[in-house]
Order: sequence, then structure tokens, then C-alpha cells
Amino acid sequence: MDFLKNDKEYGGFTVLLGVPTGWRTLDADSVKDKALHRIIGKADVISPWTVGRYRTLDGVAEHAKKRWKEDVVWCQKQKKDYLPVAFPGFSWHNLRPKSKLDEIPRLKGRFL
Repeated sequence: MDFLKNDKEYGGFTVLLGVPTGWRTLDADSVKDKALHRIIGKADVISPWTVGRYRTLDGVAEHAKKRWKEDVVWCQKQKKDYLPVAFPGFSWHNLRPKSKLDEIPRLKGRFL
């Protein structure tokens, strides 16, 4: 990351880092190693992976309250941009035709 951001000839890049949902608190799907925060500290944009972390509109609201609100505060304090992953619902059906078609329902676009 240092090279991509700071090299005099080839640098100048913005670094977006995809991280687990529990990156800030080092819980849930995250490794429980503070070295992750040192790596995140070098990035410019933090993008936590949230696909499948909630399955209903109430789950979205709960996730926003539990994770996103404090994630945004942390990023603002660290002068990082925050880019949460948005997803329109989910299904394994295209890869596994015998699986449920609408595992996380799209709700006619309301889920997104």
C-alpha cells in the first residue's frame, strides 16, 4: 500500500480495502488480531463485506445501528472514506439450481 500511495514515480493511488464485517471490533467474521487495524490505517477507503450478514429489512436496520453507525464514526475520526457493500438480496440458485431461488428475498427492490 505504501508503494501504491507514495512512490514518487508510480504512486498516487487511492487504496480501497475490503474488510470483514467485524473489522472495527475484531469480532464476528474478522480475525481477532490488532494487526488488521494497522493495515486498515494505511488504506483510504474502508469497505466492509456485508452480503448475507442480514436477511430482512429489520435485519438491515439492526445491522446499521450495530455496525455501520459506529463504523462511520471511526472512519471519520481516522479520516477514511466508508463504502459499505450494498446487495439486492441473494440466491445461490444460478450456481446451484437445486438451491432455494430467493434465499434472501429482493422484495421488489425494497431490500437494496
